[in-house]
Amino acid sequence: MQKRSNTNLKYLSLNIKILLSVLMIFLLFVSILAFIGLRGYANIAVSTEQRNLQNINNVAIDALASASRASQYVKTNILGKDDIDALASASEIQYVESTAQGVDDELNKILSAQNYIESLNIGKEGFFVAFNEKGEIKLHSDIGHMQKYGFEIKGDYSLIYEDILNYSLKNTSKEVSDNNEDFHRMFIGEERFILDGKDYYARIERWESLYIASILDEYSIVAEAKQQIIKILIFLSFGIIIASMIFVYLIKKLVGDKMKIIRDNAQKFGQGDFENLRELQVRVRDEISETNKVLIDSSKNMMDIIKTLSRIVKNCY
Repeated sequence: MQKRSNTNLKYLSLNIKILLSVLMIFLLFVSILAFIGLRGYANIAVSTEQRNLQNINNVAIDALASASRASQYVKTNILGKDDIDALASASEIQYVESTAQGVDDELNKILSAQNYIESLNIGKEGFFVAFNEKGEIKLHSDIGHMQKYGFEIKGDYSLIYEDILNYSLKNTSKEVSDNNEDFHRMFIGEERFILDGKDYYARIERWESLYIASILDEYSIVAEAKQQIIKILIFLSFGIIIASMIFVYLIKKLVGDKMKIIRDNAQKFGQGDFENLRELQVRVRDEISETNKVLIDSSKNMMDIIKTLSRIVKNCY
């Protein structure tokens, strides 16, 4: 026995099916585009900032060297005393002897490398730092807000993160550690660090007895890139929705209206109404118009058969 077709199936118009298909394709396309765009945008932003770290280190070292030379010049030519103890260029220069108190305050600012360091900007939340072999921080680009970086405090100094200190010491050759030459500079390395659960990228060099590090906050750059991509995707999504609505409207005009006529004709054909089938008004033939033509031709053949049978029946009586 032949199974009867299930007439209880839910009806879903062709337009809705096309719309859902188009949206799924666009959604897949946008997802792939977003993934590629996010990675590309983030990589470009991060790599650009990474290349800038060397320039930042150069600026910091120039400031340190200038402050050191200025300090030496002041001690030798202005103060005229060899035993005046000025702090190293890696900290605010303060004169501790009473004979030095007459030096102009502006001179202290000129001799201080910290004033130059504070103008350095790295990424959104990155920073520049200089520290010694004990990890004691001597310079910081955000010296007024050191507490927000979570540095450990030991005595009068904040201590650099242990991972950065260990990496710096491990990659410093013994020859450099024992070198007492002034203004000696050596590249230590570039490395990624996870500090407090966040990704950082650091370029570390050694200058004299100090390690200098420009530390880039990769996590904030990636987060900012995500925000930019999300904004772009929102505008793109609105564009896709509008484009999909236009597309569905065109499909409805080109296909949906024709399919509605064919459906009505098929229902009439099934009910035996062969005389009221509608023609499709088209300029160019396609599969839909051909299907409707076959349906109309079949209805005409059925009417001819019915008329022939009617005549035969009449002749029999």
